[in-house]
Amino acid sequence: MRNQITRPRRSPKPQKHNRRRQSSLWSQLISVVIHIYI
Repeated sequence: MRNQITRPRRSPKPQKHNRRRQSSLWSQLISVVIHIYI
């Protein structure tokens, strides 16, 4: 696991990273929407 983390973004299937990025993006979007709505 440590080897994978230390390795650069060369994994053929970085699904975990993608998921995390999507979550962050969703969070930001929700935050913006709330800001606009309020």
